[in-house]
Amino acid sequence: MKLKEYIEKAGIVKLMAKDVISKLMELEHICNWLNVMLGIEVEITVKPAKQKEGRFYGKGIIDKLNN
Repeated sequence: MKLKEYIEKAGIVKLMAKDVISKLMELEHICNWLNVMLGIEVEITVKPAKQKEGRFYGKGIIDKLNN
């Protein structure tokens, strides 16, 4: 699915609570920069994936945000 579809499906309030929106805005900024500076267009797609577990992935923090 496209990034816009993902945001609409997940709900903007939920994403804002997890600071996902600011990261997505940074990603969009990078895509715009690549378009202006290099003349390339980047298409962002989102697909479901299993959350990684381990001490470096912050699994505990994600669980706390979900509850």
